Amino acid sequence: MPSFPRIGSDITFYGCSVLRQFEMMDVFSVNQSIAISRSRDKLRSLQLLSRKGVGMPITGFASKPDDVPDLIKMVGGAPLVIKLLEGTQGIGVVLAETQKAAESVIEAFMGLKANIMVQEFIEEAGGADIRCFVIGDKVIAAMKRQAADGEFRSNLHRGGSATLIRISPEERKTAVAAAKAMGLSVAGVDLLRSKRGPLVMEVNSSPGAGRHRKRNRKGHCRTDCRVHRKACNQERAPPFAISVGQEKNAMWPDIAPFAWSSLLKCGICGALIGLERQLRGKPVGIRTSTLIIVGTYCFITLGRTLSDSNADIARVMAQVITGIGFLGAGGVMMNRDGQIHGVTSAAVVWMLAALGVTIGLGYGQSAVIMTGGVMITVLLGVDKLENSLRFLQKGVHAPLV
Repeated sequence: MPSFPRIGSDITFYGCSVLRQFEMMDVFSVNQSIAISRSRDKLRSLQLLSRKGVGMPITGFASKPDDVPDLIKMVGGAPLVIKLLEGTQGIGVVLAETQKAAESVIEAFMGLKANIMVQEFIEEAGGADIRCFVIGDKVIAAMKRQAADGEFRSNLHRGGSATLIRISPEERKTAVAAAKAMGLSVAGVDLLRSKRGPLVMEVNSSPGAGRHRKRNRKGHCRTDCRVHRKACNQERAPPFAISVGQEKNAMWPDIAPFAWSSLLKCGICGALIGLERQLRGKPVGIRTSTLIIVGTYCFITLGRTLSDSNADIARVMAQVITGIGFLGAGGVMMNRDGQIHGVTSAAVVWMLAALGVTIGLGYGQSAVIMTGGVMITVLLGVDKLENSLRFLQKGVHAPLV
């Protein structure tokens, strides 16, 4: 049964915790908890957009009053926009039209220990933005939101008005890129039209489709939402009942945070690659291959359970890769004739770890497909080429003299 999470901004921590529990039970979620957490932190989301090269307003962040003048200068001076990092629906967003006003508002927020960021004011947008409703790699609907008279915030909750709009290919590409940078499969991306092209103002992980549906006479919201239905069916879990955190009438006992389906994929990938190695009489057989990939999956899954931070998970991956490197290096040897043996097996160990990481991050089907590709093109395909083409039988494959 797939999960379609819409989590209120005031219960982000609780909502993401519940969603993580579903993820541990291998229930498919349209938007994963870690992606929702990223998008809810305005500064974090803009950092990710910046790293991916997505257009965005110049943004500054500081924590001390002494830094305020430099912060204002960094974004091009007044007028500028000051935002609370976790505000929604236009709440906590202030337009400071002069240098003095900007300094006063920023210092007031800092005095309240509020986390804020400062952005350049895009005057040419004229108090309007574009909400793009993204599903997968498509923008299925878009509307222009215009601020009310005397207001610069275009949020409909602030009295703004909405009209249908046809967006340009560049705006469409920017909206999809922004959703992918967050890791969101369903998102509402807010764009500003500026002199230097579309700029992403915010990526919303819980966009409301109601207003899009009312304003879309052609019914694209109703029909194009089928775009993501295939993704929901790819890793659909069987129906389940929850009672005090445990599954009832389950065929297999609960092994959270691990999932039986993921362990099965680990077994398939390890057995396929290990079988090829074992038939060739190599040291990395079925048993070793399966243990490597299952172990890597367990470490990555536990890392995701302990932290939502990409940096923490990346550190777990780095430690796993280092350990696997030592394991693979132990199988590389040189004989008395100067020939090196075991390099391919060492590389296979690295590949097995990569597959374990892939499954641990929730891409089990991709790991199985990658395993088939490696088997057919590299382990078996290259061997056939080496046997049929003499010029490939050089170097490490040259016969002993």
